[in-house]
Amino acid sequence: MIQKSPERYSTTVEMQLIVDGNSFDVAQVGNGKAVLRNPEEMQPSEAVLVITIDGQEEHRAVRLPNGISKSQPEVAYKAV
Repeated sequence: MIQKSPERYSTTVEMQLIVDGNSFDVAQVGNGKAVLRNPEEMQPSEAVLVITIDGQEEHRAVRLPNGISKSQPEVAYKAV
């Protein structure tokens, strides 16, 4: 007897880091770090991590204690 498996689909996930009106595409997040696709120099500041999963947006207020370095795509963050 053949059992049908439930339908599977790929979830659409988009992530952005918003800092002082600038939007940075995020490749991945985890363990208090985000990897940016397009880093630019930014001073330590408050930011918003926007995670969109299948059209549902979630906003997380974060602090960037070390800012952003153009030469380093990995950015440390802490929840506010």
